[in-house]
Amino acid sequence: MPYESKYGKDQATLTMDYTHTEVHQMAYDFSVYLHAKMRALPHYEKFTLQKEIRDTIDEMMDEIEAYEKTKVISHLYTADRLKAKLVRKIRLAHDLKYSAINNDVYCYCATQLGCIGACLGGLIKKAQSEKKK
Repeated sequence: MPYESKYGKDQATLTMDYTHTEVHQMAYDFSVYLHAKMRALPHYEKFTLQKEIRDTIDEMMDEIEAYEKTKVISHLYTADRLKAKLVRKIRLAHDLKYSAINNDVYCYCATQLGCIGACLGGLIKKAQSEKKK
């Protein structure tokens, strides 16, 4: 039986990786969801909007990981900026009426991005208060 953390990681993942912050796990789970949804975008969007959405969530996770390792607050600001870019790209796919980003998917994305944004904001606030000490 595989070992499960509160995020559902198996033992192999725990062995090869370090424990991430909650916001990283949320972003990772959302990335898996978005990557699956991007396969359903129209073929002509495959190399533009689809790639931008995938790249943005991946870059956001890179910045969160960089913060986890270095504790440099600018990585959180960059992750937050990338979250805003992702909101814009997902909204565009929804407004263009792509079936992959229907109303249910759009609402789910909005909720997930709101939670990720709240976690990023909390980490930023915590890092700012620790810097003042």
